[in-house]
Amino acid sequence: MGVSLHTLELVDELKMSPYMIVMNKRRRFLYMYEEFKQCKNLIIRYDVGIVAPLVPRIDEKQFQLQQVEIIASHVLYKDDFLKYLSLAPNIKVLRILLPCHWTERVKRCTFGCFRNSDFACFMEYGWSSLSYYLPNASLVFT
Repeated sequence: MGVSLHTLELVDELKMSPYMIVMNKRRRFLYMYEEFKQCKNLIIRYDVGIVAPLVPRIDEKQFQLQQVEIIASHVLYKDDFLKYLSLAPNIKVLRILLPCHWTERVKRCTFGCFRNSDFACFMEYGWSSLSYYLPNASLVFT
């Protein structure tokens, strides 16, 4: 079409609070499509579910994508998501905007209530493979 996007924001207006229980079958998830990488900034306000496997041609890299923001949303399969982003080699920042009051809630939790794998997307250890898939990108939590 010849149209270039600077920012693409994917929003789920019906998304549940990130504190609501753990992932269940009734939760709604975003399927990540290749077209989502054809912009400079990708902002996700949607729980990310399945990332369809793709066998790209060598010339299919998405060079325009430079920043990805995930705003208070779960990422179910973090390694698959990072592999998906790895075809955009110019990503400089993966920014995770934590849910409201996240730090305070984690500090008050005495029984490991946020140790469930569903909450790993809000912790650094949940993104441990970032340097493998996106060696030039930095991980920023805000």
